[in-house]
Amino acid sequence: MKKSSLLVAFTIISGLSYAQNKAADSVAVAATSSSFSLSTTEILIAVLLVFTLILLFVSYTLLKGIKAVYTDIVKPKSVTETSEKKEKLSLMEKLLSLRPLSKEKDLEIPHEYDGIKELNNPIPAWFNWLFYGSVVFGFAYLYYYHIGEWGPRQDDEYKTELVAADAAKRKLMAASGSIDENSIKVDASQAEKGKTIYDANCAACHAPDGGGLVGPNLTDEFWLHGGSIKDIFKTIKYGVPDKGMVSWEKSMSAADIGAVANYIVTLKGTKPATPKEPQGDKFEGDVAGDK
Repeated sequence: MKKSSLLVAFTIISGLSYAQNKAADSVAVAATSSSFSLSTTEILIAVLLVFTLILLFVSYTLLKGIKAVYTDIVKPKSVTETSEKKEKLSLMEKLLSLRPLSKEKDLEIPHEYDGIKELNNPIPAWFNWLFYGSVVFGFAYLYYYHIGEWGPRQDDEYKTELVAADAAKRKLMAASGSIDENSIKVDASQAEKGKTIYDANCAACHAPDGGGLVGPNLTDEFWLHGGSIKDIFKTIKYGVPDKGMVSWEKSMSAADIGAVANYIVTLKGTKPATPKEPQGDKFEGDVAGDK
């Protein structure tokens, strides 16, 4: 019984630790958000924690009941000892709807086998309400999310959270001054810096004037992977391995890639000495990549 008590105690401590971690995560999320709001997932987690605490309480109560029965079997109390206590039931015995031994005859079910009789010990009312409540909750959940489709499902919430996380990432990068293929903007002041980096790293494949050698022509209207500054940034950053262009994200900073992309934008419409033939599709979109 001591081992069982330690097991239940460990389970309760684990449940409380899990609840504390979830609470800390919720506080952290609330601190970073502009307004307090709970998503459906967070509400379900809270409900799950409540049910977990209830189940822990039920387990502890049942353990106490089993321990009481075990004690009565190992060390049975005499009728005198029972009468001296005036048959007062403990809180656990009341919760388990147990009856005193003096009323055992009243609980006997009128049938026996080989001298063994069965007692009518009904399940406590609160346990039945817990069971029926779980069934009702299950049907309500099924109707709300799957039949009525009033609430978002887990995959829908996942997509929503991805969009929110992407927006938060962009906001954080904008605040810290970092850029990526989604936040890069046309900035003519970066062109001079970009030219220096271009001459040192890109001219060998695209020619010093951008007319193209091994790589495609960067001055015409035709582009293999998009002609907006965001497309150019993405192509430089990740490269085109199947075409022989390496990824520069490990050897160049995001700021340097942005400067090179801004310089390449200025090459559009220039007249290189020996331009390479057009490749790809004609780009008619917005250079800034907003359309």
